[in-house]
Amino acid sequence: LVVPLSIAFLVALGKITECLRKHKTMQDGDKDWQETLWDEQVKEGENDVVSLAGSFLLVQTMRFLIGGTLPNAEGEEELDVLFQHDITEVLLMYLFGFACVGIVVFL
Repeated sequence: LVVPLSIAFLVALGKITECLRKHKTMQDGDKDWQETLWDEQVKEGENDVVSLAGSFLLVQTMRFLIGGTLPNAEGEEELDVLFQHDITEVLLMYLFGFACVGIVVFL
C-alpha cells in the first residue's frame, strides 16, 4: 500500500508543479526555448524521483515480506539478523530480483 500511495503522491505533486511552471512560463504570453528546456529538464527529474522512490520502497517492502525484518536507514540489516536467513528466503529474494530484471527487459 505504501508504494502506490507514494507514487500517487509524487505524481500529484508533479502535476501541481507542472501547473505552476505553465503559469510562470506563460506570464509574458510566449514560451521561449529556455523555458521549454527548463520544463523538459524538470519533467525528467520528476520522473527520476518517482522511479527511485518507487523502486526503493518496493525493494524494502519485499525485503520485509520475505525476510521478516526491516533494514535500517542505510538498507543494512543488523549482524545478528543478517546471517539468520534460510535458503528459502535467499532464493525468494533472487527470484524477485530476476523477476524485476525480466519485467524491465520485456517491457
